[in-house]
This record gives sequence, C-alpha cells and structure tokens, in this order.
Amino acid sequence: MSENLQNMSKLQQEVLGKYTQLAESLHRLDETVKDLNRSTKEAQENADNVSAEEILEEMRQIETKISLLGTLFKGSVYSFILQRKNDYSIINNPPTETRNYGESNE
Repeated sequence: MSENLQNMSKLQQEVLGKYTQLAESLHRLDETVKDLNRSTKEAQENADNVSAEEILEEMRQIETKISLLGTLFKGSVYSFILQRKNDYSIINNPPTETRNYGESNE
C-alpha cells in the first residue's frame, strides 16, 4: 500500500488524507449518537417510574421560585431607579437652605 501512496500525486494524497479524517470524524459522530440514544433510553425508563403528580409538584416548586426571583428583581430595579433619581435631583438641585444647628430660630 505504501508503494501505491508513493505513486500518487500530492493532490491525491491530500484528498485521501481528507477522506481518512472524514471517515474518523464520522465514526466518532456515530459513537456519540449511540451514546446519546443510550442515555435517552435510560432517561425514558427513569421517567416511566415518575408519576404525573410528582412532576406537577416539582413544576409548582420551580414556578414559585421563579416568581419569587422575578419579584425580587423588580424590587431591586425599582430601588435602583429611585436611588438614581434621588442622586440626580441632589446633583441638579442642591439644597439652598443652610442651617446652623448651634443657633436657635427665635
């Protein structure tokens, strides 16, 4: 076979090398697909053992957590906006009244 490789042009050798790489990639892809199919079958077998009520309960817990996170996020954004508004008003409208705390207002 090495004699055949020596008789080939450089372009033919490069093409043969690319076909070899392609074949190896396809074999790896085939193994990956087989692994995914095996894991999918295992997941389906495990899912068959879970009742609809358990799935529904888990979904309710997730929904509650997402709702809480949304509320906390909205509150944080609102607080940030109010703080920025207060900072902006202090910068643009500084207090003009000065008061000496040591003196009485009589």
